[in-house]
Amino acid sequence: MAPNLEQLKPFWIMATIMQLSEGAMTNPDDVIDVRLQRMAEGKGLKIKPLETIKEQMAAIDAIGLKEQAKMLLESIDQEEDEMMDEIKRCYAKANLSCIESVYNENKFDEGAEGSLIIERNQTMVKRLTTMINKGETVFCAVGALHLPGEKGLIYLLEAAGYTVEPIFYLPCD
Repeated sequence: MAPNLEQLKPFWIMATIMQLSEGAMTNPDDVIDVRLQRMAEGKGLKIKPLETIKEQMAAIDAIGLKEQAKMLLESIDQEEDEMMDEIKRCYAKANLSCIESVYNENKFDEGAEGSLIIERNQTMVKRLTTMINKGETVFCAVGALHLPGEKGLIYLLEAAGYTVEPIFYLPCD
C-alpha cells in the first residue's frame, strides 16, 4: 500500500487512520453505521443513501490540500483523539449542545465546514423531506456533527415543520 500513499489526499490518509483507531478496518461491525444498516437489512427494510459517493468525494475535493494536510496533522495529535472521545460522550448523552460546543472549540476552517457539513446538510434535508413527503417511513442515521446548530439537520428539519426525535440505540464507551 505504501507506493499508493503518494496518490492519496491527506483527507483520505486521515480517514484511514481514524478508521484504524476505531477498529473499522479489523471489525466493521464495531462501526455504528454498519451495525444499523445490517439491522435494517435484517428486518427487510429498504436502504437509501442521503448522498452519493460522488457527492462525498466532491465535498472532500472542495477542501484545499493545505487545509487537508492541517486536518491530517491535527488528527494525529493526541488532542484530536480527546476531542473525538468527548464528542462520543456528548452523543451518548444525547447532548447536542455539548457536541456543538466541543466542535466549536476545534472547528474546521470555514471552507471545510461549508463543504463537509453545511452543504451536505442542505442536500440531506432535501432528500429526507422528499422521502417523507412521499409518505415513506424514514429512519435516518448521520454523523454527530451533522445534527447540532442552526445549520444542523435537526434545526433545518424542524424549521421545515417536521418533528425530530432521537432514538437511543447503543451506549457508547
